[in-house]
This record gives sequence, structure tokens and C-alpha cells, in this order.
Amino acid sequence: CIIGRASFYAGGIVVTNSLINTDYVSGITITNNIVDKGWTSAENSTTIPLHGDGIFLLHAVEGGLVQGNTVRNWGHVGITLTAYSADSPRIHRVHHIVVDHNDISAGASAYMHGFDVSGLAGLVTFNVIKRNYVHDYTTTCHALGSNNVFLSNIFSNVVGTSLHSIGQSYQPYGM
Repeated sequence: CIIGRASFYAGGIVVTNSLINTDYVSGITITNNIVDKGWTSAENSTTIPLHGDGIFLLHAVEGGLVQGNTVRNWGHVGITLTAYSADSPRIHRVHHIVVDHNDISAGASAYMHGFDVSGLAGLVTFNVIKRNYVHDYTTTCHALGSNNVFLSNIFSNVVGTSLHSIGQSYQPYGM
């Protein structure tokens, strides 16, 4: 698939549930896509924060593969695995996802984390993030959750965002 030109808050590929029950997606495969918000330099406002995630697995995914994708130009994160609801007994969580061999960059976006693996205690677990090329982005990748494995990722040319004066975090670190 080629996914592009998303709106301000939009995500490219979003997999989630409604938080009203324990339904979840299992065995999801997201491979060989181009997920590009189509951002231009002119859209980097110095008065409003940037939003949107390229590939977003939220709250309710059990097992899956995110591999071989090109993700660029997102205003928040390239690839996200997260579960952060305070109502955690009602959500399945995000477990056993492999994020492998993706090309992730901010492109023209002035604010983007390469990847974000995060969540409340025990909600994002047993995921493997490996062999990703994360480059030309503006703020640190998050490596949180529990029992997750991060290996053989390449981080290149991370610079501090020019939008830190409007509240975007200034974290020019790889991970």
C-alpha cells in the first residue's frame, strides 16, 4: 500500500480497539508499505505542535509483524507500540510484535520520534524491535514497556527539533 497526505492529527495505519471490552487484533502483518504524510517544510508551524503517527498499534494487539515499511514525514512518531489507558483491565495490551527492517525518517517534518514503544506497567511487553534504520529525525526514540528487546537498530542524524520553543520536547538523542 502507499498511504500519503494525511490530515493534521491523522495516523497512517492505526490498529486499536474502542476500550469498551477486551476485543483485540491478533496476527497482524504490516509489510512493504510506503507510509508518507506528504509533509512539506511550509507546514512546520512555529505556533502549533505537530501530530500523527505513521504506523500506530494501540491498546489491543496480540502478535504481529511490522516489516520492510518506509515511514516518513510524520509529525509525532514513525512507528508506535503503546498502551496507556488508565482503564487497563479493559484492554488487551500490545504483546509479541516484531518491528523489523523498516526505514523511518522525519523527512520534512520538524518534529518526529523514530519509534515509540511505551505504556503503563505490564501493558507493552515481549515485543522485538530490530534492524530498523531510523534516520534524519528530530527527537529521541522511546524504549519502554517491559520484557521488550531492542537490537541491531541504526540511528543516524538525529537533530534537535526547531519547534521546542512551542512545547515540543527537545531530545536530540538516538534512543
